[in-house]
Amino acid sequence: MAPDFVRCGKCGKAFLWSGADKYCADCAAKQEEYIELISEAIDEGYGETIEAIAHYTGLPVQQVNDLVEESEVLRKAVHVPKQCVKCKAQPAQRGSQFCFACRLDLYTSFASAVAELSEKMTLGGYEPHRAYRSSGLLAELERKRGRASMGRLNPTPRGRMER
Repeated sequence: MAPDFVRCGKCGKAFLWSGADKYCADCAAKQEEYIELISEAIDEGYGETIEAIAHYTGLPVQQVNDLVEESEVLRKAVHVPKQCVKCKAQPAQRGSQFCFACRLDLYTSFASAVAELSEKMTLGGYEPHRAYRSSGLLAELERKRGRASMGRLNPTPRGRMER
């Protein structure tokens, strides 16, 4: 089996892939060094926000944010408010991807879409509680019931119950 060579996610250098590595050895060592810097900043009390960690470590804010997102341990230690996906101006509400204003706008849009669809359904003649129209099926069942008497539908065999 031939060895697998992949490109490093940071520098683009080709390296021998061992199964779980995303970065070459040099970039992985730098990554570990940056993670230790961020852990030190958290231990010193600067771990309240990404900006405070970036100021303490001297790393760019985006790089600190990426490192915190990649590391599960750091993600649990640092409070990272997620931005609203729609407006990207306010923090998203807990358990959602949208801020309050954008969620309200989204729900209002849903409500107007539902009202429009229900109006189209009533205009189109859709009646959900319309009586079942007989297609002859009930008449055919009644005709068959009249032909076969209930006495003939005895489920027990003839000789078995008389003994």
